Amino acid sequence: MPKRDSKLLNLKNPIASVAFFLLFASVAGRGIFDFSGQEYRYIVFILLFVFLALSITPPLIISKIRLYLDIYLSLQSILIVVLLLLPPNEDYFSILYVCLTIQAVSYFSIRKGFVWIAIFSLLLFVALMYAKGPKAGALFFPVPLAGSLITGLYVMAARKAEEEKNRSQALLGELQSAYKKLEEYTKQAEEFAAAGERNRLARELHDSVTQKLFSMTLTAEAARMIYEKKPERVVPLLERIQELARDSLTEMRALLKKLRPKTITQDGLVPALKQHIKERQDKDGFNVNLTIEGDRILPAGIEEALFRIIQEALNNVVKHSGVDSANITLRFGEDALSICIEDQGRGFHVSEVDKGSSHLGLSSMNERAKLLGGTFTIESEPGYGTRIYVEIPKVLKV
Repeated sequence: MPKRDSKLLNLKNPIASVAFFLLFASVAGRGIFDFSGQEYRYIVFILLFVFLALSITPPLIISKIRLYLDIYLSLQSILIVVLLLLPPNEDYFSILYVCLTIQAVSYFSIRKGFVWIAIFSLLLFVALMYAKGPKAGALFFPVPLAGSLITGLYVMAARKAEEEKNRSQALLGELQSAYKKLEEYTKQAEEFAAAGERNRLARELHDSVTQKLFSMTLTAEAARMIYEKKPERVVPLLERIQELARDSLTEMRALLKKLRPKTITQDGLVPALKQHIKERQDKDGFNVNLTIEGDRILPAGIEEALFRIIQEALNNVVKHSGVDSANITLRFGEDALSICIEDQGRGFHVSEVDKGSSHLGLSSMNERAKLLGGTFTIESEPGYGTRIYVEIPKVLKV
C-alpha cells in the first residue's frame, strides 16, 4: 500500500487533518445541538463517534488488510446514509462525504479516487431522495456534490504538486550524486595526467641529467686512480667534471622551468609559446613556425593545459620525427579554440599506438584535452609526417 495512505488515515497530513476536523467538527456540533433531547440522539452520537474513530484507525490495520481502505470507505458511507435517514432527516450530514472525498482522492489513484466520488454521489442521491422526497432531494443534492468535486480536484492538484516536488528532490539528489562522481572521475583523470607528466620528466632526467652525473662519477673515479702516478693528467679530468656539472645544472633549470613557465601566468599563452619556441631553437636548433589567428586571454588553468599539450607535441617531434622543424597553428574562433601541430618527419601507424601504456606523452595530451571538454586527434602515416589536432569547444565563453 502506498506510504501516503497511512499518513492520511493517521491524520499526519496537516492540510488533510485541518480540512477533515473542520468539516467533521461543524457537522458533529450541529448534529449534537439539533438532536439534543431527540429520540435518536444517542444513535447519532454513537454514529458520529464511530465515524471519527474509523477515521483515525491506526495504520497497522492497513499493512495487515490490503482491502482495508475500500472496507473503510464503505463503512463510512453506510454510517452517513444512516445519519441522513434518521428523523428528522438532516441534510447537513451529507457534508461528511466531503471528508471521505479528501481521503479517497489522497489514498488511491486519481481514477479510482473519482470512482469513489461517483459512488458517494450515487449513495447521497438515493439517501436524499428517500429522506426528503424527489423534489427536495433534487434541490439538496447539488450542494454536497459540488463540494465533493471541488474538494476532490483541489486535493488532486495538491497531491500532484507534492509528487512533482518529491520527483524534483529525487532528481536533485541524482544530479548531486552524478556531480560527485564527475568530480571523482575528474580527479582520477588529473592524477593520471600528473602521473604521465611525472613519468615524462623522469625519462628526461634519466636521458640527460642522470647520464651526466654518471659520467661525472666515472671521471672522478678515473682522476682519483691516476692522481698518484700521473698528476698532470688530473687537470683535464677535473675540467671535464666541471663541464658536466654545468651542463647538469643547465638541464635541471630547464626541467624546473618546464614545470610552470612564468610567462604563462604573467603574459598569457601566446607569449609563453613564443618564448618556449625561442628556447628550443637556441638549445636544439629546432625551428618552429607559429601561426596565430585571433587572440584571447584565457583562464590560467586552460592556458597552462594548452601550453603543456603543445610542449609535449614538440618534444615528440624532436625525439621521434627525425626532422628539425614543425608548424603550429593556433586558431581562436568565435566560440572555440583549435590547435594543429604538424611535422614532415618519418611518421608512424596510428593504429599501432597504445595511448595508455608506453606512449605516456600522447596519453597526457589526450587527457588534458578531455579535461577541457575537447578532442584530441592524431593523423600520421609512415613517410608522410604527423599532424596533431586539438579542439576545445566553448572555451572562449568561459
